Amino acid sequence: MMPFNKKLAKAAERKELGSALGIMSSIKKAGGRPDKHTYANIINTCVRCDNITKAEEFLAEMRDTVGLSVVSHYRISLVMGFKRKVPMTTMLKGYASEGMRSKAQGLLGEMMEKTIANDRSVSAFLRGCLRHGWYEAAVSAYEKACEEGIVEDGCRNVYAKILSLAGRSSDAFALNGLTGSTLASVSTTMAVTTGDDKKAAEAAIKRAEAKLNEEERSMKSDGLKNKFGDHLIAEARRDLNAAKKFLASDTSVNVKPSFARFLYLPKSTEDQSTESRIVEGWKAIGLEQIDDVKEFASSTLPKALDHGKLKITEESRGICLEVGTGSGDWILSRAKRDWSQQWVASEFKFDRCASIRQKCLLEGPRNVHIIGGDARECLPMLLPSSCVSEVHINFPEPPVWHDACAREGTGGDHLLTCDFFEILHGLCRGSCVLRVVSDNEQYLTTVRSEIGKLLGLWDSVELRELTADDESEPSSYFDRMWKRGHRSSRCRSLGTVTGRSSQRARREMEHFLERKGDLLSSMEGLRKEIGSLERCREALATTTTHAGVESVVAAFEDARSYTMRQIHEFKAQIQRESDATEELARIHYQENSVDLRARRSGCLMLMHELRKLMGLLYGEVEGFRHDLREHRKNQLAIALPHASDEEIEDALDRGVGLQQVLNKRSSAGRVEKLQDLQDQRSDIMKLERSVAEVQEMMSTLALLIDRQGGLLENIEFDVVNAKYTADKTYRTLVDTRRNQRRAQLWMLGCGFCCFIIIALIVLLLVLLFGRRL
Repeated sequence: MMPFNKKLAKAAERKELGSALGIMSSIKKAGGRPDKHTYANIINTCVRCDNITKAEEFLAEMRDTVGLSVVSHYRISLVMGFKRKVPMTTMLKGYASEGMRSKAQGLLGEMMEKTIANDRSVSAFLRGCLRHGWYEAAVSAYEKACEEGIVEDGCRNVYAKILSLAGRSSDAFALNGLTGSTLASVSTTMAVTTGDDKKAAEAAIKRAEAKLNEEERSMKSDGLKNKFGDHLIAEARRDLNAAKKFLASDTSVNVKPSFARFLYLPKSTEDQSTESRIVEGWKAIGLEQIDDVKEFASSTLPKALDHGKLKITEESRGICLEVGTGSGDWILSRAKRDWSQQWVASEFKFDRCASIRQKCLLEGPRNVHIIGGDARECLPMLLPSSCVSEVHINFPEPPVWHDACAREGTGGDHLLTCDFFEILHGLCRGSCVLRVVSDNEQYLTTVRSEIGKLLGLWDSVELRELTADDESEPSSYFDRMWKRGHRSSRCRSLGTVTGRSSQRARREMEHFLERKGDLLSSMEGLRKEIGSLERCREALATTTTHAGVESVVAAFEDARSYTMRQIHEFKAQIQRESDATEELARIHYQENSVDLRARRSGCLMLMHELRKLMGLLYGEVEGFRHDLREHRKNQLAIALPHASDEEIEDALDRGVGLQQVLNKRSSAGRVEKLQDLQDQRSDIMKLERSVAEVQEMMSTLALLIDRQGGLLENIEFDVVNAKYTADKTYRTLVDTRRNQRRAQLWMLGCGFCCFIIIALIVLLLVLLFGRRL
């Protein structure tokens, strides 16, 4: 299996998942038996290509097929039966990098429980925490790793960065074994967050510089040519110089307002609200270091969001958006040129978002808002529609690193797809400028083809080389890395894809939203009009005269007719909007377009609201008809006292009313009697209400009496009990007195007997001595 394992290791290094899967298929077809090294390599390839599902499948297959294998220099799991340190750490790294927090925590806990976790395992988890802003999970994992005694310098360096970003720079600085780059990062954070304690920040900077000098001398003395190491040292010194410049300027920074400009949404599998996820991101940048955290968070969220969306400071200009901001050098340079323009930096990694915030505090621009997390989720969630005037995507990472991956189509997840550009179009206003810059011509061609799939949404899409003005952009992290010699061929083929959002589709969508809002407002007004029908029912219940009833019926019919006309008009408008939507779908939109889905769902929502209004109207009409029939039935019962209920119901079914009965009898006295009876009925109804009130009072009184009766029973029981106790006490006293008298008589008898005996003894003694004398 060794040749196959070497090929798999090479495929993992080059991220060629297709080739690796082909090798595994060849092994199985040839009747070979993959060993633990084979599975470790294929799992590593899946993880590096962001295919966690496939990696889990191979891990499960490895558990079932490899079996128990004792290797002296590796720890063995008796539960799973194979050497699993490498593949388990690889899976942990995949879970952590993809933001699967619960799975990563569960796997790390399992590894610690089985005592197979080591410094690399914990470091892989902590890097995921740093990548996604899992501050609390990082603290818990590090403390548990310290208890297990598996923490080494790798863990401490990652954990120090997490602590410093969370405002605990002093705790981070106290850790041992920190590298120069880590000390530089912690020192730069201390320069911003320590407030008036500048001496501590200056001392930290000196320690970081000394460590960097020591590492540089060590590399030179060993003869190592580590260009990337030189680049890291240079970048660390660049950050330290910025921190020293900031401290020398004697500028004090209030970090609290910067929380409102930092909107990071950690990945969540739970049903968390947007606000709770933002607060979780704030905890990772030092929210808990502020006094009264809950009050500060509740007061800061309204400053950052308006109805769940980012507040736009200048509606007329819109905002400029950079997707994939990276270290933030480009957007900070642009923001400092125009302080009145609102900029938004969108970045996936939490540590980069925190670094951008830190640079904003060091360099001064306050017009940069940071939206962190997956851009496909965060941008439509936090940005209002039609608010972006410019979109910049500078040097995005291609989905593949090698041509073989491009041929296989296995390069992992890819952001700049037609779906993402469709999301961007939903956020852009008319004639929004889109600009994508890259040094990978093949990738730019792919991006242009993805934009071209959205027919009618983006106009004037072109691929061109960068001009001299374009090349004068500020240097970025990767620019400086290439200039230092890490790659020498980067700037040979710089190009850009530019485009403008289609104005017609955007204008149609804006008009649809306006019409939809007007229809919803009109429906709300009609809902209040339907409420007037309820007042007609209330008036009918209090009316006793025939003229009054007819007046109420006429008012009800007028309101019902008006409401029905409005409902039919709303239905026609919604149908016209639906027809217009389908026409636009045929001309401009693709079938899965975001705007098309939004318009269709808007039409469905309007139809649903209309059906609710119709149901409400139907209920009011049916209720009024029922009340009117009962009212007329009561009137006929008064006019025809000898008629049965069946006769009255039959008369109502035939449409016979009270006036017809009275005209048929033509008796004025009967009319007067009916009027008197109606007055009596009103008095009886008042009397019934009074009786009901008295009944309620009596019920309350009975309840009170019942409660008092219980108290009286308790008192009676206590009295009887006291009487019994008194009688018993009296009997006890009588018995005691009787016993006392008996005791006195007995003692008196005993005393008398003793006296008689003593007297007899004395008498005998006298007689005895008398005879002797």
